[in-house]
Amino acid sequence: MYRKSDLLNGVTSALAFENDLEVEDFVNLATVHFVIKCYRSGIIDIIQQVMRNLDRNTQQDYVENRGSIKGVVDWGETFRRRAAAGFSDRSLFVTRPSNRVYDTSANQFLKFFLEFLYVKIPEALKIAPGKVEGWTYLLNEVFQTVRQARLHPHLREVSKSNVINYKLIELTSKNRNRYYRELSAFGDLYFKIFINKDQKALFSVLREQLLSPQEPDKLYEFVVLFEVISVLEEIRVKQNGKRKITILRAENKTIFNYLLPNNTTISAMYQYVPRTFSRNSKYVDTLKLYQIGNVKTRQPDIIINVEKSTPAGTISKNAVVEVKFSSDRHYIGEGVHDVLSYLADFQFALNQTPKAMLTVWSGIGQRPTNEKQNDIWLSDFRNLRSSLLDFFDALV
Repeated sequence: MYRKSDLLNGVTSALAFENDLEVEDFVNLATVHFVIKCYRSGIIDIIQQVMRNLDRNTQQDYVENRGSIKGVVDWGETFRRRAAAGFSDRSLFVTRPSNRVYDTSANQFLKFFLEFLYVKIPEALKIAPGKVEGWTYLLNEVFQTVRQARLHPHLREVSKSNVINYKLIELTSKNRNRYYRELSAFGDLYFKIFINKDQKALFSVLREQLLSPQEPDKLYEFVVLFEVISVLEEIRVKQNGKRKITILRAENKTIFNYLLPNNTTISAMYQYVPRTFSRNSKYVDTLKLYQIGNVKTRQPDIIINVEKSTPAGTISKNAVVEVKFSSDRHYIGEGVHDVLSYLADFQFALNQTPKAMLTVWSGIGQRPTNEKQNDIWLSDFRNLRSSLLDFFDALV
């Protein structure tokens, strides 16, 4: 879910919601995360190293030659066969050339694994259509390596199987070539996830890859986002509502939707600006007026949208939540300044009170008694949950 990660720009699943996942969701998650796990564990280099030195057995068969002799003559076998024919054929020579046989158990596993990736990666790329993001690049890199490896001429001699048994993986793990042994580790994980349907194995991979924040301010963004989700969960459970989340995506669009029984939908959008904001942006309109190109709307950390259907029509309310990881008074002031600029920029979308919340790490005093009348609320980590509960209560 970490949109600035080089790893998973495309994942928006929360493990707390695992009971919401359908079988198809598990398959999709397994496919994408398995391939990314392979990528980060060096699958591209391992495949390339294996293809440079394919496993093989040496097989020697006797070949009878007359006239033209190919190879080194096996004189012992030559005289035995001449003697059996009564030494009547002195043109007979027997050679024993060495033949390389590539249809080994290790190569059978290799061929199966390459075919699996060749089929599954394009399927995975179709799961979440949209703009190309980091995780789709990773899958494409693996796919290009697999596509090239499949064309190796010696793989044509290897038996192909549509199913795999664990014995092949075990035999590969004992191969003298260390790259085959490393390849077998991917086979072991494949067997756990796709054959045994081991959810623990899948979620262990997910936990390795979902979040990789690099700086404290980004980590605090997640703290606030998860607290927003937690508060919305509390509202949903209390009102017996439903939720709708996106498991995988290929563009920066992280939205959590909560459907309440009173015809109300609450949407929490992380690092995403909806059209109701962008099409009425004064910031964008001003820059475009002076023919300044490639203008993008400013982006609050979290945008909240509340829509309620009534006989008279749909009532829509919007609010922004801005996150600043600081307890410095000057920086808090800068945060308020940023929020005020959002209120001016998106004034057509922010049409009610309260309009925004600025949440910082610490440094906020006691909440004022008339807070509900203010356009902007301030909160720190100490009173974040209580502030969010009251904030949503005022919006809903």
